[in-house]
Amino acid sequence: MSKTSALREMLLYGSALLLLKGASLITLPVMTHFLSVEQVGQLELIAITQVFFALLVSLSMHENLYRFIAVAKDQLERKLMTNQLYCTAILLSISLLILIGVLCWLIETILHYSFTTIYFSQSQIMLMVSALAIQGALEISLAWIRLQNKAEVFFKLSLFCTVLQVSLVLIVVNTLPSVTAVFAVGVFCVFVQLIILHHYNRFNLQLLSIEQLKRFLRYCLPIMWSAVIAFGLNGGERWLLMQAGGIELLAQYAIALKFALAVGILLQPFHMWWMPKRFEYWQNQGLKITAKTSQIGMIYAMIITILVAWVGKLFITGYLPIQYQLASNLIAIAVISMLFKELAELCNIGLLKAQQTKKLLTINFAVTSSTLCLVSLAAQLYPQHSIWLVSCGVALAQVARCSIIFISSQRVDFLPYQNTGMALILLLTLLFVATTWATNSPLTSVMFAITQICLLLAVALRCKLINIPYQKMRKLLQRLSV
Repeated sequence: MSKTSALREMLLYGSALLLLKGASLITLPVMTHFLSVEQVGQLELIAITQVFFALLVSLSMHENLYRFIAVAKDQLERKLMTNQLYCTAILLSISLLILIGVLCWLIETILHYSFTTIYFSQSQIMLMVSALAIQGALEISLAWIRLQNKAEVFFKLSLFCTVLQVSLVLIVVNTLPSVTAVFAVGVFCVFVQLIILHHYNRFNLQLLSIEQLKRFLRYCLPIMWSAVIAFGLNGGERWLLMQAGGIELLAQYAIALKFALAVGILLQPFHMWWMPKRFEYWQNQGLKITAKTSQIGMIYAMIITILVAWVGKLFITGYLPIQYQLASNLIAIAVISMLFKELAELCNIGLLKAQQTKKLLTINFAVTSSTLCLVSLAAQLYPQHSIWLVSCGVALAQVARCSIIFISSQRVDFLPYQNTGMALILLLTLLFVATTWATNSPLTSVMFAITQICLLLAVALRCKLINIPYQKMRKLLQRLSV
């Protein structure tokens, strides 16, 4: 694939993800106006609980698409294996949901204690189960679209689903501003998305053989457990915060994290293009090109982090109700956590290529368990500072996790990164993000943001970490305008 085609795909993927995952940011001012702080916190609790169970029931089956199906030479074989993976994922998800439901019923019967209805209503639980049943199949369908380089299809689907979701949310919060109604809109849009993808991909009922399933599970289960363990730093800490500080502090933390999530959303153009192709690049284009491409993604992530830190603070102070001002000070820590989480994903090529997913599981377990224990203890001892203890603890843990994964990956399969230049860029990024605490002036903030991004790019060019293809970018923009 040419650089022009790659850039075009990244722009389409980026626009699509900005629409699809940015819907929550688009509706945020309206949601905070019509819903109370407690309701915003309740929505966050539902969302993060659903994410946790989605990790369990989806089994990370879509990872097999990247590792095994993407490298298959025959296109018909790719389609057949994807079809089988898709149908098997639905069957496994439904089976696991039934198993989890039975286990919950047995525990509640024995203990005479219904923990599922403490925080959620029966209708909310049913909505969660419905969405979880199709989560794995949806991930595989979207990954299959990306694997075929159908970025335009992905963009059109994302545009339609975003317009549908935002429109329905605006109608619901104006007519029936309840947590269940807003959540039901999200579940409905997920089903609409899967139905469209199912019709487009024309999948039929075919299942993996037992041998294929065993092979795929051996690869993806350690990745799934790694994701479940890493969830402790990307969701589980919110449960701790709610227990220590209450649902109102959870709402503040959630607002800051929604803006930090923009780092991941804006990185998705590169992420979605690069992740399915990184092993193919390693195999066909060599170590140097693979390292350089991954390095470009890391620098892009750092630039986005600075931008989001400033824009998020300006947005909260300027457009959200006064009771959310604490979130503006939490953004700096939240975006640093997100940055190192994304850097860990970008530099973790060696471990996955060598299929050493068990080592990744061990790293995630060690970092997450130690962090949650320390943060939980500190939050219980100093509940008045729980929100700062949780956010800082998670940020430090992400730094440690990223460092360990990078070192381990390099030891298993070395990639020739420019370590000195990258370390300098990273230190500058952390310094620039910290300066967001120094001012609340909109004009000063804008000037700082522009200056810092330009300075970071200048240092990257000086260290020869990136080169800007001016002529190709101009041609690409001309084609897009046409």
